[in-house]
Amino acid sequence: MTQDPIPARDESGARTPSRTRLLGAVRDWVVLAWVIVWFWVYVQTALAERFPQLLGWTRRLW
Repeated sequence: MTQDPIPARDESGARTPSRTRLLGAVRDWVVLAWVIVWFWVYVQTALAERFPQLLGWTRRLW
């Protein structure tokens, strides 16, 4: 009788595929939101210092 080299996980410790998919989707949305916020802050600071006319344009959007 041989034993499996990798023991099977018990049912309580196994993640369901739907939960894994949901966590992946939430992570993707969080990363996307972070990128959008970072870009907005970049536009408000770095570009506004170099091009002051953009500051008024971006402030009106907000």
